[in-house]
Amino acid sequence: MRDSWWIVQKGERFMKRIIGALAAISMLSVAPAYAAVSSTCGGSSCTLTELISGETITIDGVTFSISDFFDTSSVALDTDVITVTGSSEPGKASLKFEATPALTVMGDLDFLGADFTLGAVVDMMSPATITGASLEAGADDLAISGPGVSSALFDVDGSFLEVFDDSDFGELLSSATALGGVSMISALGSIGLFGLDSSSTASLTGFTFALDLDGVPEIPVPAALPLFLAGLAIIRRRRTT
Repeated sequence: MRDSWWIVQKGERFMKRIIGALAAISMLSVAPAYAAVSSTCGGSSCTLTELISGETITIDGVTFSISDFFDTSSVALDTDVITVTGSSEPGKASLKFEATPALTVMGDLDFLGADFTLGAVVDMMSPATITGASLEAGADDLAISGPGVSSALFDVDGSFLEVFDDSDFGELLSSATALGGVSMISALGSIGLFGLDSSSTASLTGFTFALDLDGVPEIPVPAALPLFLAGLAIIRRRRTT
């Protein structure tokens, strides 16, 4: 009886090893090369200061960088307070620009802003192409009190994207354009906050710049997963009997 129990236990351990090995091999063989977010700063985020100094963020095989930065503010813009975070979802690579605390101007003709070039290049080993670009802001991301403007603008290869809260033109929180399946873009970006009289306040908390991607492989179900689950079911049945 003891010998029979020992044989069953040894068989279960052997089955676990085989199933685990097959699952691991299958996961390695089918895992896509582009289904993640990384940065040279570590993790998925960089400060705007770090990106200006040459760091990059890579999303699903598309590498984003910032160059040609010009602070056009009447008061100094602290780029350390702006965090840029990459995120991936099916068919889209996004950069969320977030200011903590919010960028704010107060008073007559105060201006806080910056111009820069945002580049995006698809890795040559990726099957992806860039088919569109968009700019979005939440309802509370852009705000003004009194006459003023809070805005983010991008010129993407000649197509103009903008989000703003403007005392003259109202509020616009999303903008998008189609692109012809390209492998790289160069977007001229601008952040701008204006106060137009002594009682004005304008603030910007953040916005999201996103690229639509075509041809990014989805994460498949590992081929060994059904085998792995079946093996676990067999082991459970043996233990209960």
